Amino acid sequence: AGHRGLAIRAQELFEAMRTSHADRTTRTFFQRLARLDVLLIEEFGYLNASEPQPINDFFRLMDDRCNHKSTIITTNLGYEEWGKFLGNGPMAAALLSRLLQKCRTITFPKDAVNLRNPKFALPTSPPTPAVLNPD
Repeated sequence: AGHRGLAIRAQELFEAMRTSHADRTTRTFFQRLARLDVLLIEEFGYLNASEPQPINDFFRLMDDRCNHKSTIITTNLGYEEWGKFLGNGPMAAALLSRLLQKCRTITFPKDAVNLRNPKFALPTSPPTPAVLNPD
């Protein structure tokens, strides 16, 4: 439909940010990510975020995209846990203030780990597209 997007695991994103500093392509890398119409960052809660530079870079990226482009973040963390996880409470608060300006949060129940559970009544496989039906 003419839109550009990227789905990337948080760990891979943070590694790519580190690499961009090492090979001096940081500006180009961030410009490319900032221009994407949709950026999906998966598994944010499983990230090893011990270094301050990638955290600062992530904040910068989210600040660049804020109110301009769509960003989807999947995480197993509640907002109150972001400060401890990122190791920088004030930066996490500033980051969340930007992200939550025009945010829609979808929270799954804690027992929804397996969405194929019959009690959720979700299909276990996708429906066959009409073009593939022999009728």
